[in-house]
This record gives sequence, structure tokens and C-alpha cells, in this order.
Amino acid sequence: MTTTEALDIFKILQDKYASPSLIDPEILKFLNMAQYERINRILPDDMGGVVNFEFDQNVASNIRHLVYYLTGLTATSSVLLNADINTALAASAGAGSELFRVLNVSVSDKLAKYVNQNNLLAQAANYFKAPSASYPRYSMLATGYKFYPTPAASSISMTVMKKPKTITTSVNPEWDDYNMNLIIMIALQLAGVSTRDEELIADIRNIQTTK
Repeated sequence: MTTTEALDIFKILQDKYASPSLIDPEILKFLNMAQYERINRILPDDMGGVVNFEFDQNVASNIRHLVYYLTGLTATSSVLLNADINTALAASAGAGSELFRVLNVSVSDKLAKYVNQNNLLAQAANYFKAPSASYPRYSMLATGYKFYPTPAASSISMTVMKKPKTITTSVNPEWDDYNMNLIIMIALQLAGVSTRDEELIADIRNIQTTK
């Protein structure tokens, strides 16, 4: 589905309720907000969510176009920088691609587990949980991901989810028609809030559409 088609569908559905008209830049803002709400519904965090994207193959397929496998990453002073991840991601997914979430991490083909900051010292002092080359760990920093112990150069691999492209008049959505229809419905709900159209909010919320 192109941006033009998405805008047309949005306007047709909104016009059915004789809601106040929105100009294209306003509609695009709602569509871009709706992209992240769609992701939130299948990638739960503290904002909620309906189901984990790895619940099964059908759920995961909704975001497969955003998932990439990166290899040969190197940590500098034990920290793998966000900038280095984005550089590797851009090489695979295209210029301007940015990291959204890390889904899986390994060091020298050994699974690296995420550890909470409060648990770092406790695990380091525990013989059975202490990080090692066979049982690597990592934590998050503002600048990137810190590894324990320091991994060898080019030994880090990651499965990551990138941010969806911002939809503009010249950049078409990356989603398939099934998901784009759902994103348009979410955008209409947001538009209903902005225009205070309670009927639009209620009806769109009850619509189940696929393609």
C-alpha cells in the first residue's frame, strides 16, 4: 500500500462520519503514531500490549520486515555503541535505519543474557552466575550495551528490530496491506480523539479488518 492509498482510505472512512477534515500532514502524523501503537500491541512493555510477537509464527510475521540479524559487531571498552549497531543496521536495512529493540544477543555463538543493573555485583560474586566466556552477560547504557566479560573483537551477533520508516508523501509504508489497514484504523481512533468525534472512535474500535 502506498502513502497516497493510505491517505485516501483514511479520508474515505473519516468522511463517512462527516468529521472535521484533516490536512495530509496531520493525517501522516496520526499514521506514524499508529505505527508504534501497532508495534506496542505485539511487543509488550510497560505500556501494555496484547501478545508477545514470538507467541507463534503468525504473530511474528507481522513485524518480520523490521527484524534483522547483525554479525561481526565489536565492543569498545566492553561497550557496543548504539552508533555502531545503527551503522551495521544501515548496511543491511538501508540508510537511515535505526535500532528500536534488541531481540537476541550472542557472543562467540554463546547466548548472552541481559542482566539488571542491581544484579551485576551480586551475579559477579556468585560462582554459578558469574559472567564468563561461556556465560556472557550484558546490560544497557545510554550509549549502548555493556558486556561482561569483554568480548573478543567482531564476536557479537544480534537480532534486532529497527524503527519503522517515517511515512511521508514520498516514503511509502513498509507494512503489508493487512497491517497497514490496522494502522489506518488506529490512526482513525487517534483522529477521533483530536476531533472529539465519539461516534468515529466507537465504531472504528469495533471494526475488524484484514485486507
